[in-house]
Amino acid sequence: MKEYNIIRRDRPNQHGGGVCIMVISEFYGQRVEFKENNRFDSDLCEMIWIDIKIGDQDILIAGIYRTGYSQEMDNALFNSIKNHCESTSNNILIFGDFNLHIIENPTAPTECEFISLIAECGLYQMVDQPTRYRTNNTPATLDLILTNQKDLINTITYNAPIGKSDHCVLSVSTQIIYTDSNGLGNGCSQPNFWKANYNEIANSISINYERIKNAPTTIEKTNEMYLILNKAIEDHVPLSKPSNKTNKTPWIDRNIKKLLHKKKKKWKSFKKYNLEPLYNNYKAARNKAIYELRKARSDYESKIIKNGPNAIHKYIRKNLKTKSNNFILKSTDGNLISNPQDVANIFADHFVEVFAKFPVNEPTPLLDISSRSHNELTNVIFSTTKIMNTIKNLKDNGCPGPDCIHPLIMKKCSFEIADSLSDLMQSSMEEGVVPDQWRNAVSIPIFKKGDQKRSHKRKPSL
Repeated sequence: MKEYNIIRRDRPNQHGGGVCIMVISEFYGQRVEFKENNRFDSDLCEMIWIDIKIGDQDILIAGIYRTGYSQEMDNALFNSIKNHCESTSNNILIFGDFNLHIIENPTAPTECEFISLIAECGLYQMVDQPTRYRTNNTPATLDLILTNQKDLINTITYNAPIGKSDHCVLSVSTQIIYTDSNGLGNGCSQPNFWKANYNEIANSISINYERIKNAPTTIEKTNEMYLILNKAIEDHVPLSKPSNKTNKTPWIDRNIKKLLHKKKKKWKSFKKYNLEPLYNNYKAARNKAIYELRKARSDYESKIIKNGPNAIHKYIRKNLKTKSNNFILKSTDGNLISNPQDVANIFADHFVEVFAKFPVNEPTPLLDISSRSHNELTNVIFSTTKIMNTIKNLKDNGCPGPDCIHPLIMKKCSFEIADSLSDLMQSSMEEGVVPDQWRNAVSIPIFKKGDQKRSHKRKPSL
C-alpha cells in the first residue's frame, strides 16, 4: 500500500491482531504534520496515539482495540485515555472497538467505569447505531467514536463489513478549519481605537461640519459625513498588528510547572520499576497537580468574568476547538466550495429561500388603520441634545458595524458628531430617504447541528 504511510502496533508473538493508523502519503509536507504520541502508552494495550498538525490546528487521534482479557488491561487502557485527555487542550478524536455494551445495557462494572471515564474526560460518544451484527445475536454498538468537540464530526456512515468481519465500517467526515500561517490575511494591521487622538478627530469633525450641513440632499450629506470620519480615522487612529504568539494556558505558573514536572518524574520511576509504592507516589503527585491546575484555571476564569462580557467572549473564542471564521460548503452537485465569494452567494441564496416570498408585480395591500391611529409623524425633531444623550449610552467595547465607525469614536466625539447627525437625520425624515450605509448589516451564519458543509444547517443572525 504505497499510497499510505502506516503507523502500526502489532500483537506480539502471534499472527493477526493489533491496530494501525493509515495516513495518505500525499498529505505529508502539505501543511499537515504527523507525530506518534506514546507518552502514556502501555504494553498491555493495543492502541496508537498520534498528534496531527493541520495549519494552526492541533488534533490528537487514537486508534484503540480493547481485548477485555483482564482488569489490569482495562486499567491500563482507561488510565492512558485519561492521561492523554488531561495533558492536552487540543481537539481529540478516539476511534476504537471497545467491546463494551455502554449503549444497549451498561450493567457490568467495567462498562459503568468506562461511562464515568468518558464523562470525566469531557468526551462525547458519537456513534448512534449498532456496529456489530451476527445471526441470532442482538445487534450491538461495540465500535465507538469519542471526541471532545461535537462539531468536529459532520457525518458518520455505516458501511458493510470488510471480508468476513461482522463489524460495520464506519466512514467519518470531519471539517477542520485552519488558518494558513503564510496567508495574506494573517496578522493584518487593525485600527487601535483605544490609542486614537480624539482631540484631533473632534477638531477635524468641527472644521468640516459646514460641508455636511451645506450638502443639498440626504445622500450627499451621508457621503460627506463618512468621508470626514474615515479621513479622521486614517489620520489619527494608529494601526496595531496582532501578535501571533499566544499563551494558551496563562494560568500555569512556575509552581504548577514544578508539580507537573514532579508528576512526570514519578511516572517515569513507576514505569521503570513497576512497583506498587511507586505507582501510589505517582497517583499522589498526579492528583496534587490536577487539583492545583484546576484551581488555577478556575481563579483565572473568575478574574475574566469580573472584566465583563467582552472579555468572556474573547476568552471563549480563543479556546474554541473549531473555528468558524472560514467556511467550506458542499454544493448541490457534491463539490466542496471554499472561495469566500462563492460561499457567501450560497448562504445568500439559501437565506433568501427560507424567508417568505411576496409577489413582485402585485401591489402590497394597504391596511386600514385610520380607526386605530391617533398620532401622526408630522413633527419629529431630532435634537442635538437627544442624539448626544443616545450616543453617550453606547458601549465603549462594542463592535463597529459595516461602516467601520467604532462606538468609541461616537462617544469621545459625541458633541461634534451630534450636530452632524441631527442635521442628517432631520433631512432623512423630511425627504423620506434612508442612506444605503444604514441599510447594511453583518449577517453571520450560525451553525445549528448536523453536517457543517450544508448551508441549510446554518441560520442567519445579525
